[in-house]
Amino acid sequence: MAKFRYIYIEITNSCNFSCPFCPSSSLNQSDFMKLDDFKVVIDKIKKYTKTVYFHIKGEPLLHPYLKEMIDVCFNNNIDVCLTTNGVLINKYEDVLLKYS
Repeated sequence: MAKFRYIYIEITNSCNFSCPFCPSSSLNQSDFMKLDDFKVVIDKIKKYTKTVYFHIKGEPLLHPYLKEMIDVCFNNNIDVCLTTNGVLINKYEDVLLKYS
């Protein structure tokens, strides 16, 4: 079966910045992927990739279940990369140390 180098998952469109070039800044409503939905996605894609990105449309560090989502990935042998503005990185120092 074909493997993808990465699969991008938009876990939120919510952001703590309002960058003029970003499509999230023009959205009227913030949304977060439900943890159960995320588990279904991971179950469906785990045979196609070893790496997922939490990416672009929002700030993944704002997601209330980010730690649990990272655990789901690592329990399924999937590495996690994320695109972040870094403002909330200290909030996740324990996760970074756990999986680095």
